Amino acid sequence: MEYFIFILTISLVFLFAVLFTIGSKYLEKYKKTFDVSIGQSLWESFILIPSGKIWTMAAVMAVALGLVLILLSGSWLLAAIVSVAVLLIPPFAAKMLIRKRQKKLIHQFPDFLLSLSNALRSGAGLQHSIKLINETSEKPISQEFGLFLHQIRLGSTIEESLTDLQIRNPSMNMSQFVTLVKISYKTGGNLASMLELLSNNMRENNLLLKKIDALTSQSRMQSWIMSLLPIFLLLVLTVVAPDLTDYFFKNKYGYFALFLIFLMEVGGVLTMRKLMKIKVV
Repeated sequence: MEYFIFILTISLVFLFAVLFTIGSKYLEKYKKTFDVSIGQSLWESFILIPSGKIWTMAAVMAVALGLVLILLSGSWLLAAIVSVAVLLIPPFAAKMLIRKRQKKLIHQFPDFLLSLSNALRSGAGLQHSIKLINETSEKPISQEFGLFLHQIRLGSTIEESLTDLQIRNPSMNMSQFVTLVKISYKTGGNLASMLELLSNNMRENNLLLKKIDALTSQSRMQSWIMSLLPIFLLLVLTVVAPDLTDYFFKNKYGYFALFLIFLMEVGGVLTMRKLMKIKVV
């Protein structure tokens, strides 16, 4: 009997070591991917938050929540799912910050182009006009065009700087502006009038987007509430009345039911997002 317990203990220790090694490799790989993709995106968007600090905070929070759930519910599966979900939150949060910055830049763009058009009509050149307007502009558009001017001072051509500007901000508004300026430099034309027309079109599009957001805001909120409500109820019942949810975590059919619920929840969220996604060209 003692020999059997010894062999079982050695086997469990070996299994834990293997799982720990595999998990550490996957975590390290995910951390590198996170640093490269999200860190670069944050840096290009002038959001100066170190990706390493975000990763550390997410890892600490994942471990803490996992331990709390194990103590409260005794379910290792639930703790593992929540911990993995917490580790997946930072990329989504970073994308939300970048998207919020892009929306603010799109909102500032029409006024910037109108001021640029007026400066060009007064006889100033494009580079000098952008410099003058950029001094009184707010972030984030002042950051983007400040970097644009900095690249030109370092020896880049206007076409190269415009291309980098478009790569950093892959929106339809920025693409139209970059294309318009490049064509004007190659073929000539009244750039001031074209920028004014582009500014008016962008302002109308922004107004239409605001109306669409206002009309669909209630539906979007309802979709998120209805999607998260089952998960919230499951967590509450797991803590308050664990005998009602033990079947899900202590039976193979319960795991299968949770998997189906997860798939249907994800499918419902994606379907609602698809239905409420209205593009304005």
